[in-house]
Amino acid sequence: MKKIVIAITVSFILVAGVVYANEEREIVSPESELYETVRIIEETAIELTKDTSEKTLLEDQYAEQRLLEAEEMFAVGNEDAGEKSLEDYSEHIEKIEKNIAVAKGNGKDVSEVESIVYENMEKRSENLLALLDRDDLPEQAKAGITKALDNKEKAKQRAEEARNRASAGRDNSNGAKGNGNAQGKAEQAKQKGQERAEQGKGNGNGNGNKPENAGRP
Repeated sequence: MKKIVIAITVSFILVAGVVYANEEREIVSPESELYETVRIIEETAIELTKDTSEKTLLEDQYAEQRLLEAEEMFAVGNEDAGEKSLEDYSEHIEKIEKNIAVAKGNGKDVSEVESIVYENMEKRSENLLALLDRDDLPEQAKAGITKALDNKEKAKQRAEEARNRASAGRDNSNGAKGNGNAQGKAEQAKQKGQERAEQGKGNGNGNGNKPENAGRP
């Protein structure tokens, strides 16, 4: 474990120098010699992260990196690297959805994280559409972008359906509570009515005996 931590720390120091040197990009280019090291750091960070919400946010952060890389690679004419970055971007999005589904299945509230990642997806869709409008982009790359946009829309639709189901569940729960209270009140009213009826019968019998007993010596 210590070796892993040391390796990650050293790698971060090395990569930080490259990122600083390319501060205007804020990414390590797939053409850089340290790119593979960056990806190993990312994978290790995800593996060491146990909390599902934190893991999801990491995947979202790395998805952002992949899209920036794709834009840069297409800009410099490295179509293969651009397409690979787009494929990796889609994989991050799929893992985000999987993490959220697992968390919900375990009864964990990830609504805040879900809101963050889907808002970021909406913002990134503008970048994807801008790439799609480029005339110099190969058809295979456009197919990858279209797939990424489709995945985003499907993820958004599933999130909305999940929120609607949760909202309906809360409404049904509140309705059931309301019905339960109404039934309880009705039972109480019925019981009180029966008690009053019994009291009325008792009072009626007593009053009826009084005149009869009053006539006797």
